[in-house]
This record gives sequence, C-alpha cells and structure tokens, in this order.
Amino acid sequence: MIHMSLNFDVLPKVTLMKSNNWWKLCPFLVLWSLGCGTHYAELDTQRAKYLLADEPPGAVGVLDLRESISGDQQVVLVGQIGGIADPWSRGQASFVIMDPVSLMEGEGHSENCACPFCRQSAEETEGLALVQFLDDSGEVLSVDAQRLFCVSKDQMVVVQGHAKLDQLGHLIVAAHGLYIRR
Repeated sequence: MIHMSLNFDVLPKVTLMKSNNWWKLCPFLVLWSLGCGTHYAELDTQRAKYLLADEPPGAVGVLDLRESISGDQQVVLVGQIGGIADPWSRGQASFVIMDPVSLMEGEGHSENCACPFCRQSAEETEGLALVQFLDDSGEVLSVDAQRLFCVSKDQMVVVQGHAKLDQLGHLIVAAHGLYIRR
C-alpha cells in the first residue's frame, strides 16, 4: 500500500504568492485577446466575402477553358485542389486546381508513380490553374487559403472570377467566389 502525505501548510503560501502577482498579466492578456479577436473577425469577414452558398451554374474544367480563353474573361471553373505535390502558397490565399478530366486519366496511379503516363503528366501544366483571392488593391490576400476557407488538398471546388493566361501560358484566376463541393 502506498501512503502519500500532503503538506497543506505550503498551499496557502503558494496560492497567496500567485494571487498577489496575477494583476501583472492583465495588460498582456487584454492585448492578446484583442489581437486574436480582431484577427478572427477579419477572417470571418473575408470568408463571408468569398464563400458562395450555392454552386454557380455553367462551370467548365481547366482544359475546356484553355481551349476557349481569349484575354481576360469572366469564368466559372471547376477543379480539384492539387495536381502538384504542394498546391498551396504559404501565407497567401491561393492554390492550384486540376481539371477533373486530368484526374480521371491518372486514376489508379500513386503520387510518386514513375510510369510513362505519370512522367509525362508531371511535366504538363495544361490541366492546372492557379486560383488567387485578391484584396481591394489587387494584391493576393495574406492568409493561407487552407485557413481562410477550411479546404484541403483533393477537395473539389467551383471558382468564380476573371481568368487569363500569363506570359508563360499558365492559367491564372483572380477569384471573387468559391463554392466547396462536399
């Protein structure tokens, strides 16, 4: 049998010591809570601005859009987050999506597959689009898309925005709406 004994004479001193110093933490706790509250409110505001309650009609895949795009045009685009090993831009509200048709072609293959189809597909970017969420000044929002929208790799999304091809031929979408298929 184990016998434990507690020295209760020490407890009041420790409690008294802690209670005499608690006020020193108050300014830090207040500042910390105000900063966190503001940050969460900001995230909620941004999330509400971009997240769509209903899926917009007329969504096309990345490959179909590439065939018909001319200049900067309004689009509704469907794709799966991914297509590359790391589809996220750290500290920015942007990610890469892959055309659903390209996904079907790669079914049954692992991410590190070295077969001829996968080696060729890994070099191509035609089925990919970079989706960026911009602020009012045209800069990419400085918050991770995963945190802002609670999305993860391999989720299917529908994006509304303006699309264009950059100088290198990459499809870039300045998004103003996001619907997450669940």
